[in-house]
Amino acid sequence: MLFPVQMNKIFFLQLIFNASMLLSLAIIYDLLAIRRHHDRSLLHQVPSGLIISLVGIILMLFSWQMAPGIIFDTRSILLGVSGLYFGAIPTAIAMTATAVYRGCTGGMGMIMGIAVILTSGVFGIAWRRMRRGQLADLTWRELIGFGLAVHLVMLLCTIFLPGTIRWQVLKNIALPVMLVYPAVTAMLGKLMAGRLKRERTHRQLRESEEKYQNLASVSPVGIFRTDVGGRTTYVNPMWCEISGLDAGAALGDGWLQAVHPSDRELLRQGWEDAARAHLPSMADYRFLHADGKVVWVMGRATLEKDSAGQVTGYVGTITDISERRQAEEIVRASLKEKEILLKEVHHRVKNNLMTIIGLIKMQEKKAAEATENTLLLELEGRIRSMAMVHESLYKSDNLARIDLRQYIKGMVLHIQAQFKTACNIRLEMRAVGIDVGLDIAVPCGLILNELITNAFKHAFPEGGADGGDGTPEVKVVTAAQDGTLILTVADNGVGFPASGDLGETQTLGLNLVRMLSQQLRGRVESIGKTGTVIRVQFPLPVK
Repeated sequence: MLFPVQMNKIFFLQLIFNASMLLSLAIIYDLLAIRRHHDRSLLHQVPSGLIISLVGIILMLFSWQMAPGIIFDTRSILLGVSGLYFGAIPTAIAMTATAVYRGCTGGMGMIMGIAVILTSGVFGIAWRRMRRGQLADLTWRELIGFGLAVHLVMLLCTIFLPGTIRWQVLKNIALPVMLVYPAVTAMLGKLMAGRLKRERTHRQLRESEEKYQNLASVSPVGIFRTDVGGRTTYVNPMWCEISGLDAGAALGDGWLQAVHPSDRELLRQGWEDAARAHLPSMADYRFLHADGKVVWVMGRATLEKDSAGQVTGYVGTITDISERRQAEEIVRASLKEKEILLKEVHHRVKNNLMTIIGLIKMQEKKAAEATENTLLLELEGRIRSMAMVHESLYKSDNLARIDLRQYIKGMVLHIQAQFKTACNIRLEMRAVGIDVGLDIAVPCGLILNELITNAFKHAFPEGGADGGDGTPEVKVVTAAQDGTLILTVADNGVGFPASGDLGETQTLGLNLVRMLSQQLRGRVESIGKTGTVIRVQFPLPVK
C-alpha cells in the first residue's frame, strides 16, 4: 500500500508527464491544423472537433490510475481551452467522444470523469461567450484565473465519488491539481493565443497587400518596385500601358529596353548611382513603343525600409507627361516667335526714331539761325535717348529689361560726341549695374540727356571751371539705395545765376526733367555751392 506522500509524488509526476504530452500534441496540432480554430464554417469545425477528441482519448490512454476505476489526466485542460478558443461545435464533439470513451472504461470514478469532461468544456464555452476583446489578446493573468476556475470545479466534481473514498481522493489530488493544471492551462492558452496573433498579423498583411494590389491595379500612374540593387520586381498594369512593355519583360533590368535609346545610358547611370548610394531617384525620360510612339514620363522613386531601418528596395511611379511636354514645346515655340517679333518691333522703332533724327539733321543744315539749330540739336538728343533704349532691348537677351549702366554709358558718349567743341571737358561716370524695364529706362534716359546736355552747353561758357584744379568736369553718378534709384549730374562750372532757383526755372529742359520725375513718383533737387549738382531720386518698382 502506498503512503499519502508517496502517492502525491507519483500523482504529481504523472500529471507532469500527461501535461507534457498535452502540450506536445497541441504543438503538433498547431502546426498541422493552422487555420482551423478561427474558420467558422461547419466544414472545418467538425474535423477540429474530431482531432480534439482524438487528443483527449490519447491523454486518457496514458492517464494515472489512483484506484480501480479512478483515473486522472489532463483532459479538463484540453476541453476547457477547446471551449475557450475553438467554440461550441468542436468542443461539443470532443466532449461527446471523450465522455463516451470514459463511460466505456467504467469504474467507480466514471460519473466524476464524465462530469469533469462536461463542466470543463461548458466552462470554456461560457468564458468565451462572456469575455470581451479578442482571444489573441488573452493575458497570462486571465489564463491563470481561467485555469484555477476550471479546476476548482473539477475538484468539486469529487462529490460524485463514493462517500468511502471521496475525502481521501480529494486530499491526495487537490494540491497537485491546483499547482499543475492552471499553469498548464495558461501555457496551452498562450500557445493558442500566439497562433491567433500570428494569424491576425498574416491576415492583416494579406489584406494590406490585397489593398495595395487593388490600388496599384486601378492607379492612373505607373507603379513599380525594385529590390535593394535596383532590379525591378513588380510593375502595375498602368506602368505596362505607359511603357508599352509587358510585366514579365519589365522585370530585372528588362525595363531599360523600352527606354528611348537617346535617354537609355544616361538614365541607367543615374539609376545605378542612386541605387548604389541609397538615394531617391528623379528623372524625366522617354519610352519608345514598338510602333514608334514616343511617351514622355516623369519618374520618381523613393526608398523602402524595414522595421530596423534597413533599405529593402525602392517603390516608385511614372507619370505620362507627353501632353505637358507637347504643351511646353508649343509655348516655347510661341515664345520664340514672340521674342523674334518683339525684337523686330524694337528694331523698327529704333530705325524709325533714327529716321526722324536723320530728318532733323537735314533740317539743322538748313537752319538759318543758331537758336533754331540749337533747338533741333536738343530735340535730336531727346529722340536719340529713346532710340538707344530700343536698340539696347533689341541687342539684349532679355526683351523686357536693359542694363542701366551700359545704356547710360552709350548715351553719354553720344552726347559727348555731339558737342565736339567741348572735347576738353573731362567726363566721369559711375553707374550702378542694375536692370530696369522700359517704363524706367526711357524717362531716365530723357532726364539724363537733359541734365548732361545742359551741363555741356551752359556750365562752361568760357571753357574753364569755376573751382577745383581748373579742368572742366562733368560727373554722372547713378546709385541704388533702399529701393530708391538716385541719378546725379554734377559739374564744376559757373552754376545757376545768383538769383536763380531750380524750382522757378522755366526752361523746356528743366520742365521736362520735373515732369518726368513726377511721372516716376520722384523728386528733383539742386545741392552744393560750387558748380551745379542736380539730383533726381525715385523708388524702383518691386520685382
